[in-house]
Amino acid sequence: MMTPDGGIAVTVTNGTGSASVKGSLVSASPTADNSVILQTNEYDTVGIVYDGGVADGNKMRIVVAGIAKVLFKNSVQAVRGYVAIAADTDGRATNIDVPSSNPVVGEHFKEIGHVLENKNGSTDVLVKCFIHFN
Repeated sequence: MMTPDGGIAVTVTNGTGSASVKGSLVSASPTADNSVILQTNEYDTVGIVYDGGVADGNKMRIVVAGIAKVLFKNSVQAVRGYVAIAADTDGRATNIDVPSSNPVVGEHFKEIGHVLENKNGSTDVLVKCFIHFN
């Protein structure tokens, strides 16, 4: 489906262990078919939760490309034009300046897309990002 924000969403099973949180980064589940878990290691994000409040074990949608509202790590300021990457906090994102040359390989493989708006750092801030994965 195409979301109103302009993202392409697919249906999967919420395997996060709790109700889904809109904007959370998720990874493919290693234990259940067609299921996702919160991303836990910065390098394996496959989508962004679109449907918040879905109970564990139920169907929900995740954005896999296009535009999504991404849950940023608390207190991190979002900067338009920066690269959005998976953070060291499960299910959250952060952003870094676009490298001028030879991007750091480790950061490159954390990339989830690009920040489309400025937002002040606070608690549970959703930031509009253009999503693509490396």
